[in-house]
Amino acid sequence: MNEAPLLRVERLSRHFPARSLLGWRIGDVRALDGVSFEVAPGETLGIVGESGCGKSTLGKTLAGIHRPDAGRIVFEGEDITGRSASERGAVAPKLQYCYQDPGNSLDPRWTIRRSLNEPLPTSFQEGSSGASGLPESSRCIRVWSSSMSRPRVSTCRCRPRS
Repeated sequence: MNEAPLLRVERLSRHFPARSLLGWRIGDVRALDGVSFEVAPGETLGIVGESGCGKSTLGKTLAGIHRPDAGRIVFEGEDITGRSASERGAVAPKLQYCYQDPGNSLDPRWTIRRSLNEPLPTSFQEGSSGASGLPESSRCIRVWSSSMSRPRVSTCRCRPRS
């Protein structure tokens, strides 16, 4: 028995305007052009490719940071094409973009605790025991902070889904 795909992307396209030095539109940069794939429950999809091939644009378009020019995005049976991250409601916490460069996701003025704690309240709103975030007396954060690099902290912020 085949399960319905968790994520289905059909002919997804995202183009950006190319401009001259004077600001005139001279064409389009075709960042995504007809991308299609499916991810079944329990599967993991890795996106790899050369610099500038559209990996980040694909992730940002799936997460609602960019709106697609064409195609469809269906997540858990719901068509979320063209909705912004704020318009996605319950879907938004389940589908997120993890930056390649940790400098884009970490505020240098924040502590490691604050960086790791920031995404947690939305993760544990329903079905939790009322606690959200990391415990204040969390010894593990002090231990981690001595050995955690920015990429590791950034990766910890991208929570796995159960």
